Amino acid sequence: MYQKYRIFIQTTRGGYFAASGDSVNGLAASVKQWLDGTGVGRSIYDETVQRVIIMRLDEVHGNYQQLNSLPANSRRDIIRKVRSLGGR
Repeated sequence: MYQKYRIFIQTTRGGYFAASGDSVNGLAASVKQWLDGTGVGRSIYDETVQRVIIMRLDEVHGNYQQLNSLPANSRRDIIRKVRSLGGR
C-alpha cells in the first residue's frame, strides 16, 4: 500500500523524496530524521536547498500530485516549511 503523502526536496543537485506517511502529522519529524540520519540527507547543504514540495496520492489514478510547494533556503528552513504545510 502506498503512503498518502510524500515530501520532496528540490536542490541544485537534484530532487529527493525525504519522507512519506498516511497523514501530514509526523512528516516534519520524519524529514528531520532523514536529513540527519542518512548519508544523502547529510549531503544536502544549505546553499543547495531550493524548494519543499508536499505531494498527495491520487487514489483514483494511482499517481502523486503536487499539493503545495514553498521555496526554502536552508536545511533548517526545510523543517519550517514542512510544518507550515501542515506537517508536525
